[in-house]
Amino acid sequence: MARAPRSVAGYTLHARRRGMVGWVLGVIAMAAFTVGLWPALPDPTELQQLLESVPEGVLAVFGASGDVFLSPAGYLDGRLFALIAPLVLLLFAVGAVTAATAGEEAAGRLELLLSAPVSRRRVILEKAGAVALLVVVLAVLLFTTLVVGVAAVRLDMGVAQLAAACVSLVLLTWALAALALAIAGATGRRGLSLGVTAAVAVAGYLVDSFAPLVDSLAGVRPASPFYLYRGNQPLVNGLDPLHAGTLAAATLLLVAVAAWSFDRRDIGT
Repeated sequence: MARAPRSVAGYTLHARRRGMVGWVLGVIAMAAFTVGLWPALPDPTELQQLLESVPEGVLAVFGASGDVFLSPAGYLDGRLFALIAPLVLLLFAVGAVTAATAGEEAAGRLELLLSAPVSRRRVILEKAGAVALLVVVLAVLLFTTLVVGVAAVRLDMGVAQLAAACVSLVLLTWALAALALAIAGATGRRGLSLGVTAAVAVAGYLVDSFAPLVDSLAGVRPASPFYLYRGNQPLVNGLDPLHAGTLAAATLLLVAVAAWSFDRRDIGT
């Protein structure tokens, strides 16, 4: 009989160690580049006139509003937290969690792991925990780079507001990665998991972006994960306990569904 691994989470982290280098450098470069552009922006009056000529629908696609870039919080929100940062972290997290579950199942490595005296629930929970930890690592690097960059360019932005935005970003990433985990756990199909999660993320983003312009979307906007992520404007108002709690509860529920369904499903080879 195969020996039980000391830590499934450790095995998962070890398997991701090389790929993490690129993600770490990418997140640091993304944050540094964004903050570094602030001093090069045109005069606020000229920029406002330019933005007024852009249709609101175009700005909405990028999660921005007419006053974006006119304040430090508006600049960081529109330039980084509205789209780019969620996209990067979601690509990492969803890709990692599906690779560690459905991907390893398709490759036959998961069956070898399960042949050891280790429960299925432990496998799925530790894999989820490992990916969640890596998301936190990337978010901490994002936060640290922003704090250093903001100080370097003398951008008027508080550390607490940056922390709130990064925590909210982590919660959004966890929730959508947990959705991917639940689908992968229930079906063992990586493509389906990626596709459904991408569809939910895109739909949620579009609903949140266009709800201010389309009255029929106002009623469903509160269900959008992106509304829960930044609808309260964490860079201005801090973390919203209700929004943050909803994302955290959704994550826990979806991880529980993943563990329950994975525990009862025949594993493919």
